[in-house]
Amino acid sequence: MKKTRAKYLFQSIRKGGVSFLAVAVIVAVSIAIFHGFQSSANAILLKADQYFTENNLETLEISCANGLTQEDLQAIASWEGVSAVEGGYVDSVQLETGGERILVQARSLTDTINQPVLVEGELPTAENEAAIEANLAEQKGIEVGDTISLAQDGCLTGDTFTVTGIVNLPVYCCVSLFDVRGTGETGLGSNEYFVCLPQAAFDAGYYSDCYTIAYVDSDVLDGMYYFSDEYTAEEARYLEQLEPLARKQATLRYESLRDEADRELEVARAEIEENEEKLNEARTAIADQESVLEDARSMLEQLTQLGDAASAQRIALEQEIAHGETELEYARDELAEGEQELTDAQKELADAEAEADDLQLQDWILSGRENVGDIRGITTITDTIRGLSIVMALLFLLVAVVISFAAITRVIREQRALIGAQKALGFTPAEIFRHYTLYNLICGILGTLLGWLLGILIVENMSLYIFVPKFCLGDVPLTFTWSTALLSGALCLVVFLAATLLTCTKLVREPAVDLLRGEVPARGKRLFFEKWGFYQKLNLYSRTMVKNVLSDKGRMATTMVGVMGCTALLVACFSMKLGIQNALGTHFDQCASYDYRLVVDSQTGSVKDFAQLLEDENISCTLIQDKLKNFRVEDGRWESAHVVAVPDTQTLEGFIRLTDIHTGEALSVPEDGVLVSRRAAEELQLSAGSTIELMDENGKTHTATVAGVFEHYLPYHQIVTSEIYYAQVMGEEADPSVFLLQGDVSALRGQVEEQEGFLSLRDNSQYERSGGELDMVIAVCTVLSAVMSVLVLLNQISMYISSKARELAVMRVNGYTLSQTKAYVYKDNVVLIVLGLLAGCLFGVAMAYIDVRVIEAGAEHYVRSPNLFACLLACGIMVVFAVVVNLIALRRIKHLNLTKVSDN
Repeated sequence: MKKTRAKYLFQSIRKGGVSFLAVAVIVAVSIAIFHGFQSSANAILLKADQYFTENNLETLEISCANGLTQEDLQAIASWEGVSAVEGGYVDSVQLETGGERILVQARSLTDTINQPVLVEGELPTAENEAAIEANLAEQKGIEVGDTISLAQDGCLTGDTFTVTGIVNLPVYCCVSLFDVRGTGETGLGSNEYFVCLPQAAFDAGYYSDCYTIAYVDSDVLDGMYYFSDEYTAEEARYLEQLEPLARKQATLRYESLRDEADRELEVARAEIEENEEKLNEARTAIADQESVLEDARSMLEQLTQLGDAASAQRIALEQEIAHGETELEYARDELAEGEQELTDAQKELADAEAEADDLQLQDWILSGRENVGDIRGITTITDTIRGLSIVMALLFLLVAVVISFAAITRVIREQRALIGAQKALGFTPAEIFRHYTLYNLICGILGTLLGWLLGILIVENMSLYIFVPKFCLGDVPLTFTWSTALLSGALCLVVFLAATLLTCTKLVREPAVDLLRGEVPARGKRLFFEKWGFYQKLNLYSRTMVKNVLSDKGRMATTMVGVMGCTALLVACFSMKLGIQNALGTHFDQCASYDYRLVVDSQTGSVKDFAQLLEDENISCTLIQDKLKNFRVEDGRWESAHVVAVPDTQTLEGFIRLTDIHTGEALSVPEDGVLVSRRAAEELQLSAGSTIELMDENGKTHTATVAGVFEHYLPYHQIVTSEIYYAQVMGEEADPSVFLLQGDVSALRGQVEEQEGFLSLRDNSQYERSGGELDMVIAVCTVLSAVMSVLVLLNQISMYISSKARELAVMRVNGYTLSQTKAYVYKDNVVLIVLGLLAGCLFGVAMAYIDVRVIEAGAEHYVRSPNLFACLLACGIMVVFAVVVNLIALRRIKHLNLTKVSDN
């Protein structure tokens, strides 16, 4: 009996081969997309964790505006769990390249922590040698052996360095993110690259014999997978444990600086007091000398009256007076110099007292790995991959559910009489139900296994091809993630069991007598549209086609959902690509109208000179501060944003248009608040009335109020305010050093490059995105759509022709031409396909919006609005697929047996 059931099961599978295979393949595609993308994300994370371990990425980082002394490092080394600690220097310098100066981060090399990964050459050892970032070498064409110039304010012992190596660092793994190489004080305040130098290249005296940063390696977190919840929780606990120790050391450092300042001031005051006493003594001596000289002059007059008798005495006295006057003049000069030195010393003392009064307790900033370098960018990008996997897999899962339900319904409907015969022969409902359950389970298992295979061989390879170049982790091996594999398989089987349960439960309970009658059409029941005027005006031929469509709801649903799924997939892919491509154009069409940015170093050059040059050349421009700063919500994690401080809000309106994201109305720069860009507001859940904290260069936080949210498509967060509010909040004056220029200024380049303080003159092309990384996704999705359309449409049309074969043969016998008979089949297909295309466009637009939101990593913002061209392109491709499939399927009508209709 078991062999008979098994044989019957496999006969059913063979008989419904196309439907069975179609469902299995669609399930496989759904699982492949979900499992492949999820596995690629896990593969990247596993590789990153391995990369961190191999290169000994720091466990945490400590910085302080008051510096870190050797004693501080010794104290850190004594903390619980600290296995190693190294001090280092990090500063912002200017690299001269291509006629401009770009900000780069100068980092001192360490002995054991944050080991650089050598790409080419060797690590620098001499103080005039350097290793540069691989991305910098590639983009600027710098090679090993070249000489680079680093302009700086004295933090380095020299300006010229020989490149000995090209490296990557474990703290900087992402090559596609903006503003992740730290902040500086000049220009835009954003370092674009990093260079590594020996510690000897840094002037320790410039940093008052302190380190700017400390790298800590702790064994508390050893052996934990970095991207796990366990690591996150343990890291938070460990940082909380170290906070009191850090505050204690910060206090000790402050007290040490205060005591040292007080001692120096006391010594300076004592020296000034002593010098004042010496000057008073000198003044007294000069007064005595003047009195002596006055007496001598009186005596000289008396001797002169005596004539020649006292000539010898007079000559001697004259010589003594001349010598005394010389000495007196010298003493007066020395007194003047002493008084000037005293004035200078008193001024220096006043400045030192002011500095001592400004000396504050600066907290230590403890940063876990998430807030170090661009480590957070890895999770940001992999979260994007995971989001894509879920959204796209759900689409295919929906199609698989509908087709599975329709397929099993059709099979059961066609075998209704057979089920009745089985029940009459004694088969129990459980046995019959088991047969169809196994049928669906085998289909689901086959689809699951095939999906796992396709997920690894195609989808994961595709995903890694797209996303691995965004990192500098090296080759990422394929990874099979059992958790997502089992989850996707289990979900698939649950869906199939549910479909079987819904379709079979009622049927197997019907009496055998009713089942043996086969499918009996309902009599006397009129459809809702039969009373409509337009339907009654149709001829019999057309009315029959309409009823054929509506009487087979399974075919209707399957065809429409299949076309809808394929169309939606293509619409989403094309919309994502176009959304990325059009972001820059949309920004400069709707949000800004400047063509170039001229960036100036206001510390070494004169902003007024540049402004005068632009005015002389009749260049339309406005001057703003555009400086990279760190910001956050209270107790949140730090993010970076370009803080724009505007001196002239009226002039700005001609260059930047601030548009409210909710109302679309123009916003003005507030005098008592800040405006934040859309992505910053979405990431941190900000709105009008919210507060944010801005960090100054000393690590102090300042609270600002959000006055509104504006539209912004450039790949960084932006905060806009007035110069007055900026100075009020930050306690420092703004640094307007960025000119926004309109028009063609190519002829201006030679002149501005000669000006002292010139940093860069760039157009907006640096923010251009091609979306080229999605080309492979689009190609694969097009192939998948073709496969799915062939499986769904070809299967449905073939099954429809098979079920209507006798009816079609009768039509041919009764005089209908081959074209009319084919039209009888394909016209309702056209209607279903058109409806599927319309539904696919609507569903695709919604799916595209979700996909675009998902791929907006960090501050990235793309065009989310529906794209008509994407819809038309997707529909065009699907129409081609549908025409091809119909042409293939309709060929069967030509071969119908017209002499023996019953054989069809």
